[in-house]
Amino acid sequence: MDSFLVGFKALFDTLGSTVMLPIIIFFFAIILGTKPGRAFRSAVIIGVAFIGIGLIVGLMWGAIDGVAKAMVANAGIERDIIDVGWPAAAAIASPAASSAVAADAVVKQPGNVTDRNIGHSRQILTAIPPKIKNELGDILGAMAVTCMLLLDEDPQVRNIQIKRLQKRHPGRLVQHLLTLEPYFDSLDLRLRLPILDLALPVLRQMSAGQYAKFKAIIQILVEADARLSFFEFALQQIIAHRLGANYKRRTKEVVYKTMAPLAADAAHILSRLAHVGHTDDAAALAAFRCGWDKLNIPDSRRKTQPEGRVSFGTLRIALERFALGAPGVKKSFLDACARCVLHDEHVTPQEAELVRAIAYALDIPLPPFLAPFTY
Repeated sequence: MDSFLVGFKALFDTLGSTVMLPIIIFFFAIILGTKPGRAFRSAVIIGVAFIGIGLIVGLMWGAIDGVAKAMVANAGIERDIIDVGWPAAAAIASPAASSAVAADAVVKQPGNVTDRNIGHSRQILTAIPPKIKNELGDILGAMAVTCMLLLDEDPQVRNIQIKRLQKRHPGRLVQHLLTLEPYFDSLDLRLRLPILDLALPVLRQMSAGQYAKFKAIIQILVEADARLSFFEFALQQIIAHRLGANYKRRTKEVVYKTMAPLAADAAHILSRLAHVGHTDDAAALAAFRCGWDKLNIPDSRRKTQPEGRVSFGTLRIALERFALGAPGVKKSFLDACARCVLHDEHVTPQEAELVRAIAYALDIPLPPFLAPFTY
């Protein structure tokens, strides 16, 4: 058997895929009962098509390569951040209660996925209850799981959320939520954003009408207790930027090509970040300065705002303005946010959730920078 496999491999390597593919297709067709003549014609057509696709891809690659290099040289546009999807997002999405990490390691990370990151993602996937993962196979299940992430730990607030949802949107979704409650009662809070990441690809299959209804449901759950948490804010931003773009035809226009017009917005966002991870005013000021100095804005008037001064509304407006910035402006600001958060080389869940919201508002998929955790 071994000698046969060795011989088959040698034959495959000699003839190449463009010859072997039609031969394999021919025999498969014969096995499935196709007449020899038709099977031969089909195999030849597939072989020719395979060669044609290879030629077209080769021509396109040669043309695009030159255009891409010219674009980088003339416009200064660079794409050095890679959307690595779930493995990379998982690490920042699910921080430990306090994770030690160096700031320099973060700003050099974009586009870099290591074996350690992938191993961390496997740990997270294993930790998510199978029932929850199984629910993410269809739109109703993904909507229900996302809504469950927003249900409050306080039974009284949770009852208010359910009642308001039943009043405004009675039907299968609310019934589905009730069946999922036992699986979320003891869910590790660090798994909330990874679960949302897994739900997003399915949620993108919603129609425009379903998306509008889904946004209204999210709003009902968030407003039930008349206060906004960092996780709720992060989830709303992620939904708006990762799903909302599917239902908007307009492309974003670059309005701000430098950081200077966004100085006040940068100060607001960095102030909120600084106070999230530091209760002491002196420590918050040091964290703010660490991020602000990275921006190189000659404006000494800007300083950290008192805790509570920067509302979520102000934060949302500031992020919307930064979303209209040039790629270089966005990247520099995300670097500054990382410096601010990692000033003390520790990241809390609230800091991670806010940084995640900022990254998605800037259309930058954030690579991992938190140390893996164990269960």
